[in-house]
Formats: sequence, structure tokens, C-alpha cells
Amino acid sequence: MSSACLHPDALAPFSSSASTTVCRSFLIGEDDFDEIFGRVRERGLAHWADPGRQESGAINRNDGGRGVYFEDPDGHLLEVITRPYGSGE
Repeated sequence: MSSACLHPDALAPFSSSASTTVCRSFLIGEDDFDEIFGRVRERGLAHWADPGRQESGAINRNDGGRGVYFEDPDGHLLEVITRPYGSGE
């Protein structure tokens, strides 16, 4: 199964029969990341550093920020990041 994470404003066709996972990405501040990631850990939710779900139990540090993927109660993949894609370090 391939994975792609699309920003909320991206317009892309999606079918439940497609073999691509689509997730929602949210750009948030460092304090919000701490709060959200704390809840993910408190609840024992599976989380990943990557949309392909290969780096289990980890966060990423892309572009000098922090990011993590996890599923919402309906099984949709969510991503929270603290730096925009391609912004840097």
C-alpha cells in the first residue's frame, strides 16, 4: 500500500477502494505539539514518524521541527507538524 499525506487545502480525488492512504496535515505551534503528542502517548495510540507507518513509536524532525502521524477514531491518518514542508533546517 502506498501512502500520501495531503494538506487540508489539497484537492485530490479519493475513493475508499483506492490503494492510497490520504491523511490530513495540521501545522501547529510547539506548545500545541507537546499537548497533542502528550494525549497520543497518554491514550496509548499507535503513532509513526512517517506516513508509510514504518517508523513506529517515533516522531520526525523534518525541516527543523517535529512531526507525528496517528489515526483518528475513524481510522483516518492525521499528521501534526511544527514547521512547514520545505521550510528548512
